[in-house]
Amino acid sequence: MQAAASALRASARRGGLAGQHARVALANRLAAMSPVIVSRWTSSSTHASSPGPLPLYTQQVAAGQLRHDKHQLEVVHRLQALHERLAAHPSQSSNTSTSTSSSHSNSSWWSGLFGGSKRSSSGGGDNDYVPDPAVKGMYLYGDVGAGKTFLMDLFFNASPVKKKKRVHFHAFMQDVHSRIHRWKQETKTTYKASHDPLPPVAAQFAEEARLLCFDEFQVTDVADALILRRLFGELFKHQVVVVATSNRHPDDLYKGGLQRPAFVPFIELLKRQCELVRLDSGVDYRTLAFSASTLSRSYLSPNTAEANAELDEIFSTLTAQFGGQPPAPRDLIIKGRTLTVPLAKGTVAMFDFADLCLKPLDEEDFLLMSSFSHSPTYPHTPLPQSHTTQTYSPTHPHSPSLPFALFSF
Repeated sequence: MQAAASALRASARRGGLAGQHARVALANRLAAMSPVIVSRWTSSSTHASSPGPLPLYTQQVAAGQLRHDKHQLEVVHRLQALHERLAAHPSQSSNTSTSTSSSHSNSSWWSGLFGGSKRSSSGGGDNDYVPDPAVKGMYLYGDVGAGKTFLMDLFFNASPVKKKKRVHFHAFMQDVHSRIHRWKQETKTTYKASHDPLPPVAAQFAEEARLLCFDEFQVTDVADALILRRLFGELFKHQVVVVATSNRHPDDLYKGGLQRPAFVPFIELLKRQCELVRLDSGVDYRTLAFSASTLSRSYLSPNTAEANAELDEIFSTLTAQFGGQPPAPRDLIIKGRTLTVPLAKGTVAMFDFADLCLKPLDEEDFLLMSSFSHSPTYPHTPLPQSHTTQTYSPTHPHSPSLPFALFSF
């Protein structure tokens, strides 16, 4: 069946602004991030002469690539101000790395960039003391689909900071736990229970990036909750600037979680180190982007030959922009194991229900597969209702927790 492709072609022929928005948004959605095979870190080295996110945003609006959104524009102005504060530091173009030899002292490079650190009023020696930031980061929160991730990525790509990294917060915490384990293994001959692995681990992150951008900042795991205050305290001692997106206000993070009183000091630290900015435009751009084509359909039912043919056509439409070789299986390596994506091209992948839900996969496996594929399709997916088999085809990027996306009907 040619339904999906025909709709896109019809939209292109109309040439209307709605059709243009749909085509551009679809292309931007699929090409927004590069496939991640082994490393989940996205790093970049943008030249310091970048004009910042505001000119880029206004140019795309003027070109008809984005619709005017006054709520987004207000946030972009805030991000532009942060961009300019970061660019104003004379040491911003330095490639020198901070030393990890001391877990509680800042190197001259960091001091030169951000003005050094303060001592506690008691006269020193307070390892829990975190200095006020020379450059405040940003915590961007609000309703889903309002464009938080898009705006943060716009800021990240335009940022003059040479050492910067952008990562999904869940992947970051997995990396933290892996580094803690590795540090304990490497120091097991001298390691004592009283030794804190978080200062050296935080120092590693600070050496790799002076700007950390986190997408989907949320806390659900008690192990994460109990270390965040000390971990981020160490990062902020190194004057790492944090920008994050979240669906929750900081006060609502880990709400109702085990031992939450121990987590509350982290909330206060986050609010002191980051400017809180709310984005609620009243528009869910995830669905608007596909409103001009049959790609707006969330699933195809029942599971018939016609539905499967249409799913194949949608997959072909999504992968057509990548050109080159036809779709093929792709192997992803994670901790010495191989995960096979049955069919993939560019950043689009095809999974069968059995590939995801009838195999021994864990959360980290799903995170890796979803970070590689921004437009997954899932044929032959059973719904939790009375029907035995349906064909389900998500048409917009989901959060890394694919099992939840599969059954979010």
